[in-house]
Amino acid sequence: DHLELGLSHCTEADEPDLLVRLAAAQVAADRRVDARRTCTRAAKLARARRDTTALARVALAAPPPLGSVELAEWHDPAKTALLTEALASLDESHHPALRAEVMCSLAVALYWHEDTGVRAVDHRRTAQRRDDLTTDAIAIARSSGDDRLLAIALNARLSAMWGPDGDVE
Repeated sequence: DHLELGLSHCTEADEPDLLVRLAAAQVAADRRVDARRTCTRAAKLARARRDTTALARVALAAPPPLGSVELAEWHDPAKTALLTEALASLDESHHPALRAEVMCSLAVALYWHEDTGVRAVDHRRTAQRRDDLTTDAIAIARSSGDDRLLAIALNARLSAMWGPDGDVE
């Protein structure tokens, strides 16, 4: 409630950051529908301002539709599209750590992409893209010396490449 109140009194420059924080608080309070609406609002604002950093942060903050363990619900075309858009908007030299985190999230989202039939039918369709994204994210993390980012990238690699067709690493 405090973040929602803060939005009515914040500057335009602070609004995207507050919206991302509000979405995180809404997820923590198990208000996923509200969090998705908040992220949609924040993404529209970021696009209107051509703020690629804010768009990337929104894409990372966007929660899945449900907090379910049902595999069919892990596929989230809206989040996949937002992550794809955010990655395309980020310049390679601008915020490499943020770019790596978006790559990681996109790789995991592609694992569950509808074209793969909830990963069961033919997850190989997105395998090369997932491999490229996680390989690049790991390289960025290693070159940055950021252990937190490296842990995120390695975990994304495991999640995105999991399965019988994955390489033994």
